[in-house]
Amino acid sequence: MPSPLLSPRDGTPSVASTAAEIQTAAGDLAAGSGRFAVDTERASGYRYDDRAFLIQIRRAGCGTRLIDPEGNSQAVISQCAPVVNNNDWVMHAAVSDLQCLADLHIFPGSLFDTEMAGRLLGFERVNLASMVSRFLGYELKKEHGFQDWSTRPLPEAWLTYAALDVELLFELADAQHESLRQEGKLGWAQQEFDHIVSTYAIATSATPKWQDLKGLAALKTPKQLAIARALWAHREQIAQKSDIARHIVLPDKALVGIAQVGPHSVERFRGIPAVPRRFHRHAHRWVNVVRQTLKSPRESWPQSAKDPNDTGTMVASQYWAHQYPEAHTTLRRIREDLQQVAQEVNIPIENILQPAALKQVVWWQHQESMITTEVDLESALDRLQVRPWQRELCQSVLSEHLL
Repeated sequence: MPSPLLSPRDGTPSVASTAAEIQTAAGDLAAGSGRFAVDTERASGYRYDDRAFLIQIRRAGCGTRLIDPEGNSQAVISQCAPVVNNNDWVMHAAVSDLQCLADLHIFPGSLFDTEMAGRLLGFERVNLASMVSRFLGYELKKEHGFQDWSTRPLPEAWLTYAALDVELLFELADAQHESLRQEGKLGWAQQEFDHIVSTYAIATSATPKWQDLKGLAALKTPKQLAIARALWAHREQIAQKSDIARHIVLPDKALVGIAQVGPHSVERFRGIPAVPRRFHRHAHRWVNVVRQTLKSPRESWPQSAKDPNDTGTMVASQYWAHQYPEAHTTLRRIREDLQQVAQEVNIPIENILQPAALKQVVWWQHQESMITTEVDLESALDRLQVRPWQRELCQSVLSEHLL
């Protein structure tokens, strides 16, 4: 039975929330030794973007420091970044944290990701609590992860939760490192860790696009697409200006429902099933957007939801069975064979070869005739950033079915 871990060994640290306090915390971390355990807390369900509202950093000889970057970004960049950058880090599910840290000019040198390690070791449940319980015999209560971390001041219980997220990362990484070594997967893990850093430790640069709306495929006409585009732009303006999450302004499902109907009146708007009642008080706002869109020149309406800058042509795989049966059959057979490989090495199939990469390579071969030789296949896997260890496991299967 796992032993409950209710508080950090050194107590819950206070939050460094001023430039002077951040400078002190950075000095404490610099005086420590060895690698860093790093985590963040964000408020993406409440705020417009996915920026960090708390940074947790632990180091031997220093303990854990909690840093508030909101309104203190320059202090974090000037004081913390020089201390932690280009050093060895331990994180759990680094993919979700690296970009918001990169926005603060904070980057790892090397990484050990305890979630990815758990996947490569074949565990079905790889959340931090499960990994800590499995490898270290402690019970972590994960009860505040989805709170609004932009709240100020942060409650003491939340700070304890945040500190515990990095409390045992070193011990967990060491235990997993040994298991990976025993299973001969250490090299595979390092390739995955390096890939995570090179892919995700990059400052936010992508511009939001209306074509990324969920459910957009339900809209079939230029009129519907024009309304969706206008609604999306208006929602984006409100969300960004008010610093609130888009779904709080108007959920994607409701937006698409409005675009399908194109309501001319408040009464018609309030009768749309996809629009929850709590959004009815702003009916005039959205109806006005619809009206203005319908007055715009029809030649300005989009003819499709495809981004003109997107050169990709792959059709969503759910349509393959009817529209591209040969590609559908090949995809199914490759999945079956890769599932056998995955069972043999005790790694989830999606980590052997990401589903999106598998679909793309099948599409290129069947619909675009891009893959006719082994060299073509190798080039395609390069383009899709398939790691060497994955190729060792999947390339023969791909060759058998594609060449």
